[in-house]
Amino acid sequence: MLIGLIILALVVVGLMVAFAAVAIFWIVMAVFWVSAIVMGLLVQDPYLGFFLAFPVTGLIFWLIGLNSEKSAGSGAP
Repeated sequence: MLIGLIILALVVVGLMVAFAAVAIFWIVMAVFWVSAIVMGLLVQDPYLGFFLAFPVTGLIFWLIGLNSEKSAGSGAP
């Protein structure tokens, strides 16, 4: 009985981690495709917009990370 509960707990935790990883993946992909469309419209070239979306997506998540560090009370002024 105890072994069954432990296995069930491990399965539930594994599913939670898997769903969280998939959710994070789709959030990143959504930000990437929105930035690819916006950059494609800005430069009037869909291929260049696609390649410009890589650094733009990285910049967006870098700025989100900077903001979360400041709001977490890391001691930064």
